[in-house]
Amino acid sequence: MRRGSGTNDDPYNRTSPSLDYSKRIFLIEYPFPIVEPATYSLVFLSEELMCVVGGMFYVACDTTFAQLLTHITLQIEALRLDVEAFVDHQSSDAEQMRKLILLEQRHRKLMRLCGTLRQMYNPVIGVLVLISSVNICFNIFEMSQVRIVLFEKTLQNYQ
Repeated sequence: MRRGSGTNDDPYNRTSPSLDYSKRIFLIEYPFPIVEPATYSLVFLSEELMCVVGGMFYVACDTTFAQLLTHITLQIEALRLDVEAFVDHQSSDAEQMRKLILLEQRHRKLMRLCGTLRQMYNPVIGVLVLISSVNICFNIFEMSQVRIVLFEKTLQNYQ
């Protein structure tokens, strides 16, 4: 039966010319029928919201990682400049030893922070790479299926 033909043979009334209740973002089945515009709208909006929130979490994770790496890089650069300016001929040996100890403590804190950051983000980056790889595979598969369908339709039109 064609969509929008005006007959009521469809028990779910999916022949509405304005809404196709089978078109959704996620390819999942819900435990309730989607037969009314209000239900369809709520389902579709909740799926859109899930996509937006998921994207925001993805961006937030990447942005936080970039911010932390930038901060650590700048701290290491500041430490390098302090080490270069360390030699002060007018300070006593005790004062220079205190400055050297402070520089060494800063260096150790930065290295601990780098280790903690690596330990925290190794699994996250691994999962993100895995998800991106799976996403690329699904998209390539989907594109190949669309090309096959379009090719078949083109052949049918010429026969």
